[in-house]
Amino acid sequence: MRTLDEQREMSDMKSKWYLRIWEHISDNRSIYIITLLFFLIKLFLFASRYHYPIWDEAVYISMSKFFWSFGNSGYLETLRPILIPLIFGFFWKITGSYMFIYEMLEILFACGTIYMTYFLAKEIFNKWTGIVAALLISLTSVFFTYSSYIMTEIPSTFLVLLSFWCIYKKQKYYLAGVFAGLAFLARFPQALFVISVCVFLFAIFIRSRQRKIIFFNGIRFLISSFLTVLPFFVFNFIYYQKETSSWYHATFRPLIYASNLINSTYLWLYDSSRDFFFVGMYKDFPLLAFALLGVFICIVVGSKDKKDKGHGWFFLLITLIVYLIYFTGLNRMEYRYTLSFLPFVVIFAAYGITTVVQMLYVRKGRLSKVLLIVFLIFLLHMSYIKSIENKDITNYRGYSKPPIVTENYEFLYNHPLLGTVITTDPLIGVFIDNKIIPAYYSMQDLEYALKTYDYSAIYMVPRAFPCKEDDDSCNSKMKDMMSQILLDNNLVLNKNFNGDYYYIFTKEDYYTRLSKADLFMKYGMIQDVKLSKFPKDQFPMVLILEDFPSLNDEMDGIWDEEQYRWMKGFFNDTYPSLAIIPTHMQKMASLEISELDYLKHYGGELLQNGLMHNDELKGDLKTQKARIKNGRDIISKLTNRTVSGFIPPFYSADENTIKALEDLDYDIYVSNVGDTTDPGTLRRFDQSLSLIDNWALKSFKSKALLEKEIHYIRSFNDYLMVSLYYYMYTNETYSSLDDFWSIVKDYRLMSATELDSWMDLREKVQFSLDGDQINITAPKESKDLTLLFFGPGDYRIQSDIKKINIKNAIDESIKACFNDDCYTLSAGEIKEIEI
Repeated sequence: MRTLDEQREMSDMKSKWYLRIWEHISDNRSIYIITLLFFLIKLFLFASRYHYPIWDEAVYISMSKFFWSFGNSGYLETLRPILIPLIFGFFWKITGSYMFIYEMLEILFACGTIYMTYFLAKEIFNKWTGIVAALLISLTSVFFTYSSYIMTEIPSTFLVLLSFWCIYKKQKYYLAGVFAGLAFLARFPQALFVISVCVFLFAIFIRSRQRKIIFFNGIRFLISSFLTVLPFFVFNFIYYQKETSSWYHATFRPLIYASNLINSTYLWLYDSSRDFFFVGMYKDFPLLAFALLGVFICIVVGSKDKKDKGHGWFFLLITLIVYLIYFTGLNRMEYRYTLSFLPFVVIFAAYGITTVVQMLYVRKGRLSKVLLIVFLIFLLHMSYIKSIENKDITNYRGYSKPPIVTENYEFLYNHPLLGTVITTDPLIGVFIDNKIIPAYYSMQDLEYALKTYDYSAIYMVPRAFPCKEDDDSCNSKMKDMMSQILLDNNLVLNKNFNGDYYYIFTKEDYYTRLSKADLFMKYGMIQDVKLSKFPKDQFPMVLILEDFPSLNDEMDGIWDEEQYRWMKGFFNDTYPSLAIIPTHMQKMASLEISELDYLKHYGGELLQNGLMHNDELKGDLKTQKARIKNGRDIISKLTNRTVSGFIPPFYSADENTIKALEDLDYDIYVSNVGDTTDPGTLRRFDQSLSLIDNWALKSFKSKALLEKEIHYIRSFNDYLMVSLYYYMYTNETYSSLDDFWSIVKDYRLMSATELDSWMDLREKVQFSLDGDQINITAPKESKDLTLLFFGPGDYRIQSDIKKINIKNAIDESIKACFNDDCYTLSAGEIKEIEI
């Protein structure tokens, strides 16, 4: 028997921190062995393979450079969360190395995820369930593979597990909120965990006698989550307010862009079946099917378990259900999305497996022992088969640097240049430290980049903009895009890897020029005669006067009346389209403002701008349809005119908006280049130019910048659509509109309806050139069709129409003959001839 002094000495020894750590490791040595083996295997693969980055990795690496170079290197992709680039970029800043450091951090996050999965399973169920759960998640191919990629799924999931642990085990809701907020900042869909916590707390709130405690725990969690993410939204508001007049769109811009992208862009390339994740998980690792058994056992047995004071399995199940509801509802699915909820699946699967093993083990008799052995062999066999089938586990990277890197991506690294690089492939950002302009989600992004930024080089990969085989408009736009880039820049790299073309263009003669002849031929630029896309080869322009007139919410009068009168006077001889907010027009009628008569007798087009001047759309079909119809009825009643064109307020539209417009027989949908909503059967026109440089400062673009932007719009677009806001102008900025008008004075001003009619006509016209034979098939009533000639020639024309325009498209006089009638055209001259 120990003396009192001995007992005190033992107590002191136990209290020593290193002894407690050793005791913890001894009690949980299985998880440390599993985690250590996982780390060593990943380390071996990292040391023996070349890390060829994938798309998302390149984006996060470029973002980390952007933050820690204060915008002088890399780029900020608006729709991405910022936490991982900030953390990883810090290590790039202090070490100058990123690939080794970044992958090591990613592997450590993976090890942490295995570790937390074990402890959650152990605490909710038992130790063996924890061990099996750790084995399952570490062997799942999607987890094993992506634990080496510099992406956000695994780090954000680790933070979610920490938050879960703080709630379930520690009851530390403030700390749980911090981790949940950080998880959101690492990956936006992890906001689902906040929803899960709210649902869980509400569920136990209505059944508990300690409602006050539960309520304030929830408040603590939400407050700390909010305060954690608040700096991110403040940053958004400050950084993006120059790009929009809406504080809401500035503050939540990354979320809006991310939502639009994942639900609208290139959806035909992705699986959208609702069983995608379930089938994928089973094919990836069949043992995950035991999750169904685990859930079933929990529901049947867990509800009677009085020991589970923390409702662990119930919390786990609610979280899994919330995640599955969201991810199975996406229109664009990728299997890596399962990483966000994989730990919850493997914990239930592990519980199902250990329950079956335990049932077979405790039963007496030889048959039970045989069944147990057979069951264990089956599990090992399935794990082995899947490890063989999933070649990604061992063959996801090559042993050496591939030619696409040495001959392509490293070109600008080995031949550095100063200045900005526009790219349609984010991987270039891994290999160079220039400031980069990303332009790879749509051809409109590339067009905007080319017309807006001063650049030194363009890294062009046409594969970034896939077109459907039957999408003639998309393929034609790609040809126009490449044609203009070829004309404006020098070609310095032309490579083909696995059927994909990679080009580098430069503004100046930095490197040896390559011949562009093959590309001119490939993109259809070598042709003697073309049919102009424009009426009389005049570039079409639609001007929209927004909020015209509009009422201030607090005043019974026109908003900024002096500017409004000035704008009316400026366009006194022309008729731009007017964007009408129906409730403002209704208010005008109630106040008997004389400007209502101006709108009634206006000689131009009226477009409906929603119902009210707020972000009112993106709701259910019935509600949106009622709002849109109400707005149109107001305009029709007060002007005796029917509107067929619609502009969503702040471009806040979704697929229900389009369905509502189609049901109500609208023809035209006016949006902007950032809108990824499919217009369906409507004719969509995008507002391609803004005269405003900074919304917050009410500053306007210079004439030189406008000329550059309009040049590229003409090169890539079939029209120019511009919105003007009279209340943005002051006495000091009126001249900016004069500058704009001096550039476009020779353009063909059209309404959106007239442009729609011209587009309809163009779609019906067929043109071909066969030697000297020009063939034109078009409706007999066609007007303003124009043939462009790039050299002299003697041609025969076969057509259904009687008259057509011919135009000399080069800088010297030419002679063109048609059916024995010859015409001499000076540079730029246009003439109407009879066929």
